[in-house]
Amino acid sequence: MTYANGAAQTLSYDLAGNVVAETDAEGNAKQYQYDNVNRLIAVVDELDGKTTYTYDALDNIAKVTDVLRQVTSYTYDKNGNQSPGNTSNTFVYDTSDIRVVVNSNGDVITVILNRR
Repeated sequence: MTYANGAAQTLSYDLAGNVVAETDAEGNAKQYQYDNVNRLIAVVDELDGKTTYTYDALDNIAKVTDVLRQVTSYTYDKNGNQSPGNTSNTFVYDTSDIRVVVNSNGDVITVILNRR
């Protein structure tokens, strides 16, 4: 895909139609990995690292492990609806010593520069 400003994004697909590689307009690359039933199991970002996904017996996402090795678990009710959980925040530091606050859903809610 080429944008109006001339920047291009490139996507590569496997035979099942899954995106297996992406290069964005800045040249950053990601690789996408799938299991034998075409569920996304990992995204490998050359800048940030690897995020992995695991599934329950009903193909719902059960656990996500992000690039900071923070694990977010998901549960579902008998109808397959995601169950609400308690929200808690986790403070982690990335490799540049930047404090990142992540809630229990895996969402980054703030980034705080460490001013030591």
